[in-house]
Amino acid sequence: MSDPFREYIEAEVDEIMNSMDERCRLDPELCRKNAIEWIEKNAEFFRRQWNEKKKLQNA
Repeated sequence: MSDPFREYIEAEVDEIMNSMDERCRLDPELCRKNAIEWIEKNAEFFRRQWNEKKKLQNA
């Protein structure tokens, strides 16, 4: 059985990391800064999309 919260967090982290270039991924401070900026800008939209996807899968 999967853990829905873990799945959600892993998907969000994947999106965050995919939004960064290699330089950001290799610099811990820059990575942290960009991750926080991504969350501030995109987390609400990502959550709505995630919820909609799960509703469709469970319908």
